[in-house]
Amino acid sequence: MIKVMEPPKGLFSSKYKPINSGRRLKPGQEVIGYDRFGQEIYSIGGRAEQLWVVTSGTYAVPTSVKGAIELTTSSVISNSWVGFDVSFDGVSPTAVPATISLCTLTASGTGTTITFAAAHRANVSVQYNPVTTAKVNMTTAGTGEVVVCQWFCHPQAGMIYQFPLGREFGMGPSMFKQIKITAPASVNAIANLWFTE
Repeated sequence: MIKVMEPPKGLFSSKYKPINSGRRLKPGQEVIGYDRFGQEIYSIGGRAEQLWVVTSGTYAVPTSVKGAIELTTSSVISNSWVGFDVSFDGVSPTAVPATISLCTLTASGTGTTITFAAAHRANVSVQYNPVTTAKVNMTTAGTGEVVVCQWFCHPQAGMIYQFPLGREFGMGPSMFKQIKITAPASVNAIANLWFTE
């Protein structure tokens, strides 16, 4: 629990003034005090972060640049990726590895829109649908792609990645990010993405 504080004394000369970050607050969130540097301290808002999961379902991995899962944040709410997993149905031990990429985009592509419902709630305490929107099985790639990180994975196998606590793959407001899977040969995959908001 954050202790409510008065603005720190002795900092508010012409050089040191309370810092208003200009950030937009989450619903129910408010400034509840200041730290020793004059930075605003915020309440967590009207709802605590809760866990959601998006699945691509069976996804025919393309050789072109198209995503398996794409998330878009609203203009005021951010999220954090907790982890993801990808599995394949390949049968050839000599197949060339697939490439799994986490990417940022400047604009969304075209895909199947996910309608969030109770089935996507990954913990029992979730009481609301997220503001983040999701698309899967992209048919048209988003624009302005920048690859953040990549892995090779054999199409007879799969991978599970959980981001370390405090080092989650975050999305600020008005951002587009995706999980992209490409492979030189035809193979199906399933991707699952876990995020908090």
